[in-house]
Amino acid sequence: MKALIVILLTIFSYLSGINPVLAVVAPNFPSCNNPSGTIKAQYDSGTHGIAGDMGTYTGKDTVYQLDNDNLIQCFCAVDGKGIQTNWWKDGSIDPEQKQILINDGWNYIPNGALWGLKEEGYYAKNANYNCGGTDGGTGGGEITSVAASTSNILGLASTGNNLYLIVSVIATTIFSLLGIFFYQKAKH
Repeated sequence: MKALIVILLTIFSYLSGINPVLAVVAPNFPSCNNPSGTIKAQYDSGTHGIAGDMGTYTGKDTVYQLDNDNLIQCFCAVDGKGIQTNWWKDGSIDPEQKQILINDGWNYIPNGALWGLKEEGYYAKNANYNCGGTDGGTGGGEITSVAASTSNILGLASTGNNLYLIVSVIATTIFSLLGIFFYQKAKH
């Protein structure tokens, strides 16, 4: 009987040490093929930088202000290759969630003022798209990366994992059987 109690306490202490990973839900971003929001900045030509990319690019660049201080940057090179950057204002995301975002391709920009934004932290993620070019092209085209999809759920949901669920079912079964055993013993 003492051995069973020791086993149950070990299982309980193990269960109490498991922390499920929380989901990180990215906000909705429109596509540069059909942008929305208010134009914050627009340059019909010139050399431009892309967050998280050390290169420089020549072409047209338009930045749209969205709700909640988020933005999309739609860069269109003269050859028709476009880059959409989704700018997500840091809403005090905890370090664990920040790492999930970075692992998923988001770049952390600690000071948006360096990019003409508010002097706050942002996450930026790029997606390639075909924009038709700035040399007479009409724009439009298709997005070729998941960063521009309207919603991204990153990481695992807060429901835990399989091991946690299996151990929980086993512990519940053992405690139920112990309850029945002690109830039967008390009746006699």
